Amino acid sequence: MNVATITDDLLALLDAKRVFHAVREGRRWRRGERLLLLPTCQLEPYVTITAGHALPRAMGAFSYTHSELRPYVAVGRYGSIGSRVSWLAGRHPDAWATTSPVAYDAQPPRGVAAYFADVGVASQVRDFDAESGLVRIGHDVWIGDEAMIARGVTIGDGAVIGARALVLKDVPPYAVVMGQPAEVRRLRFPEALVERFRAAHWWRYRPEFIQSLPVDDPERFLDALDAAMSSHAPPEIMQPRILTGAEVLSAAEAPAR
Repeated sequence: MNVATITDDLLALLDAKRVFHAVREGRRWRRGERLLLLPTCQLEPYVTITAGHALPRAMGAFSYTHSELRPYVAVGRYGSIGSRVSWLAGRHPDAWATTSPVAYDAQPPRGVAAYFADVGVASQVRDFDAESGLVRIGHDVWIGDEAMIARGVTIGDGAVIGARALVLKDVPPYAVVMGQPAEVRRLRFPEALVERFRAAHWWRYRPEFIQSLPVDDPERFLDALDAAMSSHAPPEIMQPRILTGAEVLSAAEAPAR
């Protein structure tokens, strides 16, 4: 994990790469503030991050979030993330004799670290991957306000996560999930239509083309997309230039490792 101090050069880079961090006009992040990120971070242009000071593992074009993301969260294209969404912390070894980080955390809470420093004894911890689990959020996913998402969960393309849902397991594509814990309540469309959407990969295309289709009628939308794809001039597939975490760190001030 890296901590990057924001510079004027970094702010200019974000502007140039069309990575936005305020709801409307202007900038939310300021010179001298810090960003948390991984060097492997990948951001497509035209994303909007309106909360927090962390960059996600990945974020696809035209997605936006009103919640702080985490460096272990990857978001597809055309995604919508509401306010106050929580990303649940790492695991504890509940099958061990104790779940306390004193048994496994090489960088434990300050009180634990202070104890070993005060008594002059070396801490002995056992291997346990508490932070495992990338959260994968597909394309065209809508996450409602105050949802809670566990580590290691995959949310399929086109899924809808209800407000305040507690998502502890994978969510199928185009499923609508609600509750605590979240369960599938229904599919957004009939199964045959879901299969067509899963094969269409419509998020490969630019917004102006998508807007030209009958988006208010899913079946007609797919029919029009199929017709466009089989025409003599099919729509162009987007190939946006990705902004990488390495580029962000290069434009930042003396990133701490």
